[in-house]
Amino acid sequence: MLRCVCGTAVWVVAAGVCLADTVAVRLDAGTEKAVSMRRNDTLEIRAPAQPSTGFSWKISFPQSPILTVVGDRYEGSSDGKRSGGTSMQIISLRPNKTGVTDITLTYVRPWEKAAAPHAVARLSVTISD
Repeated sequence: MLRCVCGTAVWVVAAGVCLADTVAVRLDAGTEKAVSMRRNDTLEIRAPAQPSTGFSWKISFPQSPILTVVGDRYEGSSDGKRSGGTSMQIISLRPNKTGVTDITLTYVRPWEKAAAPHAVARLSVTISD
């Protein structure tokens, strides 16, 4: 067995081939980034959020999605000592197929349907074999 270090993930594999990787991207309000990943990788989008205010990042795909959301969670406040602080919202996605897609994240209160987003971030994703 060999240890394969790929980006932020470590996998133990039999043939020395890295089977999967976690590609982590931090997005802040107004951010526009591009990222490349393989079809067997997981994309982890990290964005600062204050869920106690009712705001969260909502993900949308302008085209037909080639990524599927497989997780959406929060990691504690930035200082870990007080509630109401900024947390990190972590959205995990897995590719359905290869290609290029754009992702738009809007920072909204889900119940305020007519309100403009408080912030927007964009990510272009290229998925290869």
